[in-house]
Amino acid sequence: MLPEEKLIKSKELLEINRKKLEAAQIKFSQLNPSYQVLDVVKESKLTTIQKKIIKDEPKTTEKKHHQISQSVPILIETYDRNLSEIYDQLFWGYEINDIQEQTYKEDTIKISGWVLGKKCSIVAVEVVFLHSIIKKVSVDRSYPDIVKRYPQASQLTEIGFNIEFILKDLPPKFNWLIQAVFIDETRMPIGCIGRNNNKSLNIHKTPLLTKEAIQFLENFFQQKTDARVLEFGSGGSTIWLSKLTKNLTSIEHDAKWFQQIKNYIEKQKNCHPVDIKLLPRPYHTICEKLPEASFDLIIVDGRDRMKCFEASIKLLKPGGILMLDDAQRGRYKQCHNLSKDWQFTKTVTQARHTYWWEKPFEQNKFIGRSQSIPNQKPVSEEFEESAVIAGVAMVKDEEDIIYYTLAGNYREGIKKFVVLDHLSSDGTRDEIRRFADDHPEAMVYLIEDRDPLFHKSRKNSAAAEFANKIWGAEWIFPFDADEIISASDKPLPKILSQLDQKHICLGLQHRNHLLRAFYDQSEANPLKRMTHRKKEDRSIFPQGYSKIMVRWHSGMRIGQGQHKVNFQGKQLPVTVLGKNHGLILRQYRYRSREQIKQKIVNGGKAYEVTPNMSQKCGGFWQKQYNQYKKKGEKFIDEFYESELRGDSDAIYDPVWV
Repeated sequence: MLPEEKLIKSKELLEINRKKLEAAQIKFSQLNPSYQVLDVVKESKLTTIQKKIIKDEPKTTEKKHHQISQSVPILIETYDRNLSEIYDQLFWGYEINDIQEQTYKEDTIKISGWVLGKKCSIVAVEVVFLHSIIKKVSVDRSYPDIVKRYPQASQLTEIGFNIEFILKDLPPKFNWLIQAVFIDETRMPIGCIGRNNNKSLNIHKTPLLTKEAIQFLENFFQQKTDARVLEFGSGGSTIWLSKLTKNLTSIEHDAKWFQQIKNYIEKQKNCHPVDIKLLPRPYHTICEKLPEASFDLIIVDGRDRMKCFEASIKLLKPGGILMLDDAQRGRYKQCHNLSKDWQFTKTVTQARHTYWWEKPFEQNKFIGRSQSIPNQKPVSEEFEESAVIAGVAMVKDEEDIIYYTLAGNYREGIKKFVVLDHLSSDGTRDEIRRFADDHPEAMVYLIEDRDPLFHKSRKNSAAAEFANKIWGAEWIFPFDADEIISASDKPLPKILSQLDQKHICLGLQHRNHLLRAFYDQSEANPLKRMTHRKKEDRSIFPQGYSKIMVRWHSGMRIGQGQHKVNFQGKQLPVTVLGKNHGLILRQYRYRSREQIKQKIVNGGKAYEVTPNMSQKCGGFWQKQYNQYKKKGEKFIDEFYESELRGDSDAIYDPVWV
């Protein structure tokens, strides 16, 4: 058969099938008049501007005499943009404007629409249930007529989307959000789809917490009648809390749910007004705009709970309560690390676990695994410093991190720095100056090292001699631009001042923080962004340390990799380990694809131009650079992917709380 004949035959078959389908639909609608496709219903209610209902055909089991006939509507809603001003801030407009069902292939629902972002471009539309993404499609369809209405919009003509569902695969009852995904990973619902998805309030007399937690809260409000409360995730608990306090702020992301809660509270005579906010996800970022130490109680019971818990810590007053529901879930285990020194209460029922922590009145004033200090507060105000410490570093093209590592080490009690900039071509020097301007208590010497040879050992040793002579620095901490020291038990100067004079060289164990795909890339601070680290591998450094800190004597020489110190021709032994005193070294080596490439190229070239450099010094970087010269960008892509996907057993261990 010729190709033309095949095409004609295919068209004929399609037409025959289409006519059969139409005839079956007509016959079926005559036998079952309750089954029909309804037109758009426009309602006066503010919660919805569009509803479209499709009803399934009866499903027949393999036994033909058992025909099951059910009328289960599928409801699709488009949220009203007038619900909240947040929609006007995020969108020029959106619409779910077309539904098709029962195509020639199989019984399907096909939803199409358009969405145009104002804050930034929208790249995808997701259908989600709780934490699961049911469907995700790209925004890649052209709507030129729609775009013409918004000449001020920056997004291109591709603003449309199509989502297709197979009817038989849909559950008997479901309620899924349809949400827009912006290019910066912001997410905001624009509608919902479901069977029986009239999501109505199921008002309980008490919140869905453990009995002990409810009793605790009742006693709490009796003692603190004016308590300020922040709640993540609105619902029946919002209504219950609004009867107990006049100062309740509640955060919600679902527009329909938000409006129902708001309307209900407004109609109740015994409810105090609530500051209920409709915000896009991730909504924990609202914490950056709220005053620190301003809430007596914070309840985390919504989406992105781990992020909300961590962001809430600074908002809580001393003596305040931080409560987490469904706390038994494995992904919330790190809450204990973030509130390690707090008074902890655990309550359990068969259905749920509710935990809460009480923030201590006396907070440690140094940053460790779960402590923080107020920004810009001079370290000297927190403790009497007896050990003078200086950090020395040789850096190149580290503008994305050098400010934050200087600030991190400063917070630990290192207030004096000698930094050698080794021919940086980016804004590294500007970032060092910015740190010095922002931290007037810090003493910073920035030296422009224009010598192309990579004699790191000799140059860092000279910087240490300089710090010892000009400041009388007793201890020298040689560090790379991506490293900070972290003390979890006592302030660093206090630890060092209490060491016996016989201890000259202190060994520091590494914590290597990893590159992960799920990090929030809008967070500029790598120390804050990179929350996961590699599981400890003792085989790499069996001696229990990888870098050193040294009690300085004139004539000492720091090793090229800062792993050892020589004095009078001999290597000094490490006689004390930092980990035994709560000291570790955190490294943020790989932070992005571009930074990885820059690090490999800079490292390889530095050793390439430096003669008589042992292969043991920088051998890793020389090897990676040679691979890059052979394979080019493909090698960088492979290296980046291996870092992004590797270490599946990574540990959540944030340092910058």
